[in-house]
Amino acid sequence: MKLTPYGKLVRTHRMDQGVTLKEMSGALGVSPAFLSSIETGRKSIPQGLVEKTVQYLELDLDERGALEMAAEQSKREFKINMPMGTAPGDREIAAMFARQFPEMSEEQKEKLRALLEGRHA
Repeated sequence: MKLTPYGKLVRTHRMDQGVTLKEMSGALGVSPAFLSSIETGRKSIPQGLVEKTVQYLELDLDERGALEMAAEQSKREFKINMPMGTAPGDREIAAMFARQFPEMSEEQKEKLRALLEGRHA
């Protein structure tokens, strides 16, 4: 069973505090099976669960930041907000990116990263 970055971090904090999956799931208002599915990436992290986890585990600011970053790294899907009036060409670019990303080579991804970071590859 492979854990996501979020799952690894939550499980580490939970175990360090001696909290069982069942105890934590009850406190967060989800089933143990659902929480386990989140840790392993079979389910997406629902809105608000990261904040509830931070509060339940009483994480400090650095730990909170690390957990939020791990949650971002664990996402399987990302939403691109397209406000009213977005040009059709911009929508087409977003759709092309979504379709083609899974097949992009590491070299293409690195070039894209460089472009987005404002450096030249």
